Amino acid sequence: MATITVRISPEVKKLMKKYRYINWSEVVREAILNKIHEEEKKPCRGSSD
Repeated sequence: MATITVRISPEVKKLMKKYRYINWSEVVREAILNKIHEEEKKPCRGSSD
């Protein structure tokens, strides 16, 4: 599995600490997949590869 780095504000980090039981890595993975699925539903604009 690949690794990415995400920068968040100190305020967001503080809020995340309130909910330590949440798997934030999984939340981010799901958000990325949701965004990909949204983009796939849009008319094709070509690839930037």
